[in-house]
Amino acid sequence: MIEQRELINILAPALRGLRAEGQALPLVRFDPARAADAPVFEPGKADDARALVGELRQWLAQRPQPNAVSVPQLGTFHISPAPVGGRVGGKIALVTGGAQGFGLEIASALAREGACVVLGDVTCAERKRPLQGCANGTVKTGPWAW
Repeated sequence: MIEQRELINILAPALRGLRAEGQALPLVRFDPARAADAPVFEPGKADDARALVGELRQWLAQRPQPNAVSVPQLGTFHISPAPVGGRVGGKIALVTGGAQGFGLEIASALAREGACVVLGDVTCAERKRPLQGCANGTVKTGPWAW
């Protein structure tokens, strides 16, 4: 049986790839809460990633393009269309040292060009205010460790 964390790490990128339109990859955000209006994907007895992605592919083929997918005892994957425009639209950029100075300038430029920017910095939590103009209206900070 696949563990919850591994399940998230398999399903999120699989949803991005299976819902891609040409080179444009959608954004997929995981929320541990279950969305009441989202269709429910119940993984079978798949014991490896390949079998699980195959099940997901078959499940998606039987439905119109959902904006969210709920998985029992796990949560909901919210799917947003890829940002259009810009040289890096629809791409994910990880900027280390992105809370201030040169890193913040790089992160801001990438966000303006359409990238989904992930900032890594030891001072991110204290520097939320300068980041407000960098992201598309949503800035979340916190101590995340994977």
